[in-house]
Amino acid sequence: MHRLVLMLVATGMYSVAAPRPAAAQESFVNFLVGKTTTSTDSGGDGPRGVYGIAFGSLVPKAGAEIEFVYLPQLFETGVVNTSRAFSVMGDVFVGPTIGPVRIYGAIGVGDFYVNLSSATADFSSHYLTVNGGVGVAVFFGAHLGVRGDLRYFHPTGVEADDLGRVGVSPEQLKFWRPTVGLTLKF
Repeated sequence: MHRLVLMLVATGMYSVAAPRPAAAQESFVNFLVGKTTTSTDSGGDGPRGVYGIAFGSLVPKAGAEIEFVYLPQLFETGVVNTSRAFSVMGDVFVGPTIGPVRIYGAIGVGDFYVNLSSATADFSSHYLTVNGGVGVAVFFGAHLGVRGDLRYFHPTGVEADDLGRVGVSPEQLKFWRPTVGLTLKF
């Protein structure tokens, strides 16, 4: 009986401690920079860069991520004095992998926080936002790659009266965001 228990314990320990082949699921982190298409022809300093980080998981033809993005100047200073924004989005993407290249379509939803101030008023609010777009990632080995994508952001529940106080129309909060970034897989 002791031999049977000892053999079961040894088998269990070996099954936990033994090396296993790599799983099909991979995790990644993406450091991204980009711009937005929220600029107008009103003069002043244009929108600044967009900075963010995304964490996610990949399977052979799909993936999911959560991204955190900071937009230090969403609009030109000729439109509003200050226009900071921050987004937290959960995205899913689907697409083929052809050699070291992954092409994908993405869709997501999340929170888009906007803080605006002009000479006449201040305004800040959170908006439920939907985004969608396309992208490509090219990997230069097992762990390092470059990713670029183009996403369209569409906040919901935007009130014209609220934004009108600071001189921004609700349509100006709908924008395209191209980004590029370094991607690390592990």
